[in-house]
Amino acid sequence: QNERFRFVNPTMAEMFAYRPAEMLSSVGVFDIFPPQERSKVEDNLRRRLSGEVSRVNYETLGRKKDGSVFCLEVFGSTMSWRGEPATIGVMLDITEKK
Repeated sequence: QNERFRFVNPTMAEMFAYRPAEMLSSVGVFDIFPPQERSKVEDNLRRRLSGEVSRVNYETLGRKKDGSVFCLEVFGSTMSWRGEPATIGVMLDITEKK
């Protein structure tokens, strides 16, 4: 399972305090979550990639480049990338809402 970003929009990169090119070249998917959230994120990715579900929506914590943590809501779905199962998602900073 490849844990790299293939596309990153500038708003997402800014939310995590990275440049888009930096996220594509050197930031793994699990780098933007604190360690205690990894199993939740992995489970949601696995469920999509295995075909168990096609969409997920959950709250978790995000981790910025400087290590600071914030509240995050994830909306994810499944897609195909070069003939392989892949995931696509939207992440919203919900810190103020919380």
